Amino acid sequence: MDFSHWVCVSKSFLEGHEDFVSRAVKCSAHVYVRVGRPQSPQVTHPAPSENPAALQKHCAWWDAIVAGLQANSDENLTITTEFEPVPYMPTLSFTNQAVGDQFEINVWMLGV
Repeated sequence: MDFSHWVCVSKSFLEGHEDFVSRAVKCSAHVYVRVGRPQSPQVTHPAPSENPAALQKHCAWWDAIVAGLQANSDENLTITTEFEPVPYMPTLSFTNQAVGDQFEINVWMLGV
């Protein structure tokens, strides 16, 4: 399940689409732990204070997937921390320099 793209394409945190989200959660056994927002499928870094709503929303969806698998005694969940490099990662104007450290962000996501 890659909620980050759903958020970007719908330009929302999926408000009003709870039924679809619930159905997706129930059949998910793999999660891309990338945090998106309504304007892009990948925030620069999920830790800073400008992204708390995005991180909280994604964590709630991921927790629901884990809870559903546990309720069904299914321990098979795979996870990919998938913050991607430039050009997916935002860059500084005129330099094409990444504004975040992709490796550090993916390692940070392991602790979420």
